[in-house]
Amino acid sequence: MRTRSLMVVAALALKSGEVRVPPQHVHEGSVSRMPVEIERSDVRELLSSARGVAPSLCALAADGASSGWGGAWDAPDLAVHADVRELVRNMRAESMDRAESTALLDALGSDDACVRHMAGTLIGRSGDRAFVPGLTQKLTSTSPQERAGAARSLGLLGERSAVDGIVHALRDATPAVRANAAWALGRIGDKRASPSVAKLANDDASEVRGAAVVTLGRLQAADNVDVLLRVLDDDDNASVRRTAAWALGQIGARSAAEGLANAMRSDKSDAVREMSAWALGEMESREVVDAISDVVRRDESPMVRETAAWALGTIEEKGTADLLASVAIFLYTPSLFFGIGRTNPSTYLALMLSLITSCGSSTSRENAP
Repeated sequence: MRTRSLMVVAALALKSGEVRVPPQHVHEGSVSRMPVEIERSDVRELLSSARGVAPSLCALAADGASSGWGGAWDAPDLAVHADVRELVRNMRAESMDRAESTALLDALGSDDACVRHMAGTLIGRSGDRAFVPGLTQKLTSTSPQERAGAARSLGLLGERSAVDGIVHALRDATPAVRANAAWALGRIGDKRASPSVAKLANDDASEVRGAAVVTLGRLQAADNVDVLLRVLDDDDNASVRRTAAWALGQIGARSAAEGLANAMRSDKSDAVREMSAWALGEMESREVVDAISDVVRRDESPMVRETAAWALGTIEEKGTADLLASVAIFLYTPSLFFGIGRTNPSTYLALMLSLITSCGSSTSRENAP
């Protein structure tokens, strides 16, 4: 089995130079997704919360927890029968009547969190611009829940005409509204909002700072690299610092290389060091190869060392092949072998032959009578 795994790694590492394989621990850098650390919930909590839920919502929640291969491929006899997919398809294909639209907008102010969340999601995923006037009006509602929900729905709709109103909401007294407004501007993708969003990098609330940093990355706001470097260096929240490293990787400004290298070497959080290594690999920062090599040798976290090895492979610094080969003795990961294959194919092939031979000898000894 081990030999087979090594052969699969070999195939991956020798793929075209255009193919990038970031480590599994690292956010892939897509501007459509946030790098968020999520604590896993106990499955018993999920089961408890499912008790008594309406069948349509139960089916929707179960579908969301699936691998995406449900639908017509599911078993014919289910505990809950509710064709939520058909309901959603019909909703997207047909315009809602006034009563339905009004009900969804009103639900943004519900005292039930699930109702608010469902309403905002249905509005945002509908793609119906007829909601925009009502949502824009709710940005100034007396209810903070309505203001936050309206900002989220406008972001999901990607509505550029609402940018001015959302920018105004960045100054809202409620942190949840400021956070959703910052997020929405990143979702919409209007770079004119970058200066206003950058001001929230100093916000008192970490959720607001995190949303602002994500948006600067999504907007690839190169004029705010100094803001992101400050966040990476001294924000007291590790998740926000990690997001700043991701944003710098998205922007790809070489001027950020030294700051990222410092975070990669010295930040107390494994997650921040790892994301900093990813960002340096993403921007192919040859000027900090020595720092990345040092992390491959010395970092206490295997996860960080793996990402640093991937970064060296992405940069294709040939002088690091021997270093990566020496680490491969005790760190078997696809990212490490990817790095060796990219830096020096000859070293890679020699190492693979040695490992496969070693695996074969070990197997022979294990099977000996």
